[in-house]
This record gives sequence, C-alpha cells and structure tokens, in this order.
Amino acid sequence: MQLQDFKDERKAKIKAAYENLGRPTNDFKCDKSNRDTIRSVLSGMGFPYSAYKDTTVSELEDAWKSLFLHGSFDPEGLGLVPLFVKAGVTSADDISNEIERCIDRLDIALDWDIDTASYPSVSDIIEVMAAYRDGGAQTPKDGEAPSDAALELAKALSAVMENMGPKPAELDESRVVELIRAHSSATEIRLVTSDETRTIPTGLHHKVLPDVIKMLSAGVNVMMVGPAGSGKTTIAHQAAQALDLPFYFNGALNSEYKLTGFVDAQGRIVSTAFRKAYETGGVYLFDEIDASMPDALLAFNAALSNGQADFPDGTIPKHDKFHCVAAANTFGRGADRVYVGRNQLDGASLDRFCVINVDYDEDLERALSANDNWTGYVQKVRKAVFDLKIRHVVSPRASISGSRMLAAGLPQEFVEEAALFKGMDRDSLSKIKAAAGV
Repeated sequence: MQLQDFKDERKAKIKAAYENLGRPTNDFKCDKSNRDTIRSVLSGMGFPYSAYKDTTVSELEDAWKSLFLHGSFDPEGLGLVPLFVKAGVTSADDISNEIERCIDRLDIALDWDIDTASYPSVSDIIEVMAAYRDGGAQTPKDGEAPSDAALELAKALSAVMENMGPKPAELDESRVVELIRAHSSATEIRLVTSDETRTIPTGLHHKVLPDVIKMLSAGVNVMMVGPAGSGKTTIAHQAAQALDLPFYFNGALNSEYKLTGFVDAQGRIVSTAFRKAYETGGVYLFDEIDASMPDALLAFNAALSNGQADFPDGTIPKHDKFHCVAAANTFGRGADRVYVGRNQLDGASLDRFCVINVDYDEDLERALSANDNWTGYVQKVRKAVFDLKIRHVVSPRASISGSRMLAAGLPQEFVEEAALFKGMDRDSLSKIKAAAGV
C-alpha cells in the first residue's frame, strides 16, 4: 500500500483509537475494555482481519506497545511480528517492508514527526539480522557497530525467520502453544473415504463448508437451508473445488425441460447444467429449489432415486462422481413472513436429502467486509430485525457492499439507506434503531 492509498477513514480510525487510549506506558495492559480499540487501530493500519481476530490480549498489548511506546517500532517488543505472520507475511524482506510502512502510516495518520534517532533503522535491523542468518559479520556494511537494541532485535527476528523456514523447530511447550494459536482457525480438511485419506486446503470459508464436503464425499445428497446471502452458492462452489470436480448450477426451475433439456427446431439436443453434471460428473447445485415448480421437481426426484434419468435423447446412467446439492431459504414447508414466494416441498423431495442449516457466519462476514465498525453496526441491526420480527433481510451483503461504499468516500447515512434499510418505513426504522441501540 502506498501512502496516497491510505484513506482518510483509516487515518481517522488510528487517531481516534490513539486519543482514546493515549501513548502507553511500560505498565500498559490490554484487557476486555480496550482490546477492540486496539483492533480498530490495527485495522486502520491495514492489517487484515485474519491477522488479529484470534490474537490474545498479550499479543495485542505487545502490538500496541510496539506501535506507540517509543513513538516508533519498538525494538524490544517485536509485537508486530506475530500479526505479520498471521497475515501471511513470512519473509524477512516482507516483514521489514511492513515495519517501515507501519511507521509511515502512523506518521501520516497522526501528523507527527516520529523521532527514531535513538533507535536502529529498519534497514540496519534487517542487515544485522541477515548477517546472523548467514553466519557472517555482525556489523553493518559501513563498519559501524550496531547498537545493542539492533543486535537484540536482529537475534529475535532471525529466530522468528528460522522457525518459518524448512527446518522444523523443536516442539517444546511454548512452540506447541504457538502452533495451536496459529492454526486455531482450520484452513484445511482431513477427508477420509473408503478409497483414500487426504488433506484438502480450503482457505477463507463458511464454518459449515467442512461438513458439506464430508457429506458429499460420503455420497449424500445435501440440502443447505439458510437465509439470503448466507453463502450457500459459494459453499457449493468451494466444495466442488475441494473435491476437484467441475461445478454446475441453476436457479429456480418452472418446467421439466429446463432441468433435462430439449430438442430445438433443428433437431439438436439442448443440454443443461443438470445433465452435464449427471452424465459426466461434478457438483451440481439446484439453487432456490423451494421456489421451483412441481414438474421440474418430479423429474429431479426420479433422477436422484433411480440411478438413471430420462433425457430427450434417451436414458442416461448417473455418473459415479455426480454430487447433488440443493439450496433453499426455507425447510420445504412453504412461504414464511420473509420468503413469501416459496413453495412447499413434498415428502418425496425432502426424503432424498440430508439437511444442513447454513446461517450467517459473522466471523466470515467481518473478514470479508474488512470494516469492523460498519459490520458491527449491521449485525446489531440484523439482530434487532430478527427480535422485532420485521419482514426485512439484513444479509452479509449489507456489510460487504456497505464497507466498499464507505471506503469510496460515500457518507454513512447514504450507505445505510442504499445497503441496509432500502426504503424501510420510518416507524420500522425507528423501532430497529432503538432496539439495536444505534
């Protein structure tokens, strides 16, 4: 990130947090009362949510002291390094660049001149660290001996880099605790089938994705039921990627031929997503199944049950790598107060699926929006809407699109109307804001 890309919103976030807590003293302690403020300034510094969402209060305390205790990067604290590692910064050069940017960002956000005269420069620190790693001389190129602080920091950074390299560190108790913290949010799944056991990387994902992948690998038809914007389509797509299979999908269908295909006026077979997955293998998502018509569902039910399906040019057997996912906003019992256009599914359709509830994953929502304050506001409004039983959808899309508009400089009042309330009547709006305390 260049300094010209450092948005005014982030500058304000850093300045507000600093004014709230002030420059820390040596005995500064992080606790429940101030940890969110520290996270706010880290967000303003540009650290992604993944870098600080699982940090302990002691790690947040170290990071805050590193930033503010001496008016620059604290050479004794190393408090920022764990955050860089969690954010995926794993090389000495990258860490040095990020340290330098942190100092610059503080400088421009707080409009102060950071005095680093009594502390080693970033380049000196990295140069000494490189000398330690290479086993060479322990003095900078200009021949001047480094300060004690530079030497100590170089040793510490060198040790951190060593633990990131191919050489495994000894698994003493502290190292075990470090590993548990680093991997507390699983980014891979261990998949066991009758044929093999393998580990699948997943990356950023909804909390139910591992269960969906395992259900599909077990040969189970899965119905995901959840509100609009809960991530059902993305989950199915990520499951297909994890299983190394093509992904096919369609939305609500109003006739059988849109499921199975048809013969056009020139006598050519017009295929469909369902046929391609059924015939050649893949993960097929029947989205909004509870908004589809009975004719389409009858043909669909028959194909799932019989191991073969009727298409315009004949009967085709089901491929052994065909995996079926359905997505719905209701549990098949018909319309409710929010999803008034949904149809009731008969028992034959429901019996062909195992159902998994896909609610909003608020941790994922925060990570995707990258704006804690706005997302927290949206989540409070969502809870109020639910508690008041108001017919209105507040999905993570409001957090994600709203944070983008705020970053583009649009005022919050405009963003609230465009992404969150969307023409809601004044009476409902007042009730929601009162219930949410916003």
